[in-house]
Amino acid sequence: MNKIFIILTILFLSTALPSFSNENDSATNPLYEEFNQVKNPIALLILFDSAPGIAKNIPKETTIPTEAALANIQCIGINQTELFLSDTTYNRIKNTIEFCMKKYAISNGNILIGGFSLGGYTTVRFTEMAKEKGHVALIPRAIFGVDPLLDHVAAYNYALKELNRNCNNEGAEKYGKPEAWWLKNYYLTNFGTPDKDSSIYIKRSAYSVGINDGGNAKFILDIPIRIYHETDVMWYIKERCRDITDENIIVGSQLINFLYNHGNKNAILIETKDKGKRADGRRHPHSWSIADPKETIEWLKLFIK
Repeated sequence: MNKIFIILTILFLSTALPSFSNENDSATNPLYEEFNQVKNPIALLILFDSAPGIAKNIPKETTIPTEAALANIQCIGINQTELFLSDTTYNRIKNTIEFCMKKYAISNGNILIGGFSLGGYTTVRFTEMAKEKGHVALIPRAIFGVDPLLDHVAAYNYALKELNRNCNNEGAEKYGKPEAWWLKNYYLTNFGTPDKDSSIYIKRSAYSVGINDGGNAKFILDIPIRIYHETDVMWYIKERCRDITDENIIVGSQLINFLYNHGNKNAILIETKDKGKRADGRRHPHSWSIADPKETIEWLKLFIK
């Protein structure tokens, strides 16, 4: 399992450090991370990180929690380490949010959710499941995803393409091949082969390309959503020997197109330029930093009641 987390970290890396919080107010069995402390908050913002999905890694990569505090919004992070959202994981997240809603006295269902990479998938998929299950109190007012993985069939096909790619770039060999091997094996073990039966891939995807009703995306036709992507194609060509068809914006733009043209005029795709950097200063278009913290919070506030 540690090897899996290491490779997943390569795929969706980000790092950071805040404090533990949990239902028993102790450092044992942590359920969530408290990123700020707001008196009489107007809303609760839940954040999910990239793989390995450890919430304490968020604040060094983004100041969204700080901007949330300035807007009188309580911000927490919840761990989510799986590549798909099972009912067990959904219920754990649901119970944690319900506890925090009581603790922080959040009224009128003012929940906001966002995440980066795997955390973006978790954000969208949790929202879809809350809608499908009729858990009205858990349906967020608005959500956002930062360069999220959304379609498991597309991710499987990317892994096959990456494994067949000839590239002399050291970064591509160091990062691309290991992540692709892990993804392929994970999918074959847990989902089967999509060429033979893609039903479980579709069931566990946040959005399914080529499915007329969008797959699970049909459940968020009335949810305000922003998807952030940074398409620095030359960076990926130089650093990973990849082209734009390998990037998450391909599926992200298809999701927004589906939602917008099925009546969700609050479905927005934001393309950024030269914003992608990790906490240590390294250039990387796949980063929390492409979502401007202040502007993101201002947009989320529009939907608080």
